[in-house]
Amino acid sequence: MFEILIDALIDALEDSAKLIPFLYASYLFIEFIEHEASEKLSSRLYSLGTKGPVLGAVAGLMPMCGLSVTASDLFASRLISAATLIAEFTAETDEAIPILLGTSGFRVKGLLLALLSLVIGIVSGIIAQKVFPDDLDREHSHHEHELMHSDCEQDECEKEGLFTTALIHTLKSLAFVLGAIFVVNLLVGIAGEEKAAALFSGSDSVEPIIAAL
Repeated sequence: MFEILIDALIDALEDSAKLIPFLYASYLFIEFIEHEASEKLSSRLYSLGTKGPVLGAVAGLMPMCGLSVTASDLFASRLISAATLIAEFTAETDEAIPILLGTSGFRVKGLLLALLSLVIGIVSGIIAQKVFPDDLDREHSHHEHELMHSDCEQDECEKEGLFTTALIHTLKSLAFVLGAIFVVNLLVGIAGEEKAAALFSGSDSVEPIIAAL
């Protein structure tokens, strides 16, 4: 059991460390928009309209891990809409497409899967626009911005500077991510990789549901 705990912790630390550049870059961008850029620019970034799902889906196809984390940070700061976020989530492929394109016999399938992911991402984003209207999302943006910075003393964030404030938020988010990954790794370690893999060897109708979960 002790070995499982250590392995789960080490794997969690390694996986979390990969997200640090993306977390820090996204929070740095958020701090810049909120403190240095104009409200007009922030509103334009948020109110992309029909372009939001398209841009979100295209971003999801980029071969970079951590984009979904960045998109989540931007959405939490009300800098992108729910439609853009859902489109990015749905089309998210990380490095999967380049791996398929680089594997003999899977290049055509890789292109088709990328196209399918793009289309599904755009469609899901358009649906999200109907479910989460922009005016509802932006209604309490100022209040949520204050909640995001509620851990700062008055004007403390501004005094510390963008880089330090972004680092603080990065470390706090990283702690949550680390905990979540550790729990998942621990559950897999206790159950055993063979049993975990067996979940994906069921019927064709069940596998997509388990994979989605």
